[in-house]
Amino acid sequence: MRVERLLIPRKYWSFSGITTIALLAAIAVTVMSIQTSFLFTILFLVITGGFFGTLFWLMHKSSLKAKRKHYNRNLIERSGTLTADEIAVTTDHTKTELKWDFFDKVIITDNLVLVAKDKDYMAFAPHMFSTQQEWESCKALVSGREKKPQADRVYGSSEADESRRMK
Repeated sequence: MRVERLLIPRKYWSFSGITTIALLAAIAVTVMSIQTSFLFTILFLVITGGFFGTLFWLMHKSSLKAKRKHYNRNLIERSGTLTADEIAVTTDHTKTELKWDFFDKVIITDNLVLVAKDKDYMAFAPHMFSTQQEWESCKALVSGREKKPQADRVYGSSEADESRRMK
């Protein structure tokens, strides 16, 4: 879950927040049309907002719990090696070698090194290494692999589009 937060930018407005506000607005219009007292309307909206807010919060927590359960169920014991050329990952049945050019994103924090291709990723944490020196070597090796954004990725255009705009 922590890695997904690094890969996907956090939104200011969640779907549940927007839905709650829309529902409260609809309920407010309905209750105001009934011609009840202002205090009753405010109290009713606060209770309803609390109910819907709690409902959406519980649905969000349930989703996180399901993701965590799925992750833990599908966890595979693996080992690997990081070299200047590639990442080699070995399980009981397979050996995978991934070249550094395959990854398009690198994120390094104090306790996590992440290399990603779109939404697929490999993460490394200090507990995966036998010594602190190996962990620091991993961070140094991966930090040298950070790609600088290209103009066509940043602006969403190709060189051909750019040359057409200049004419």
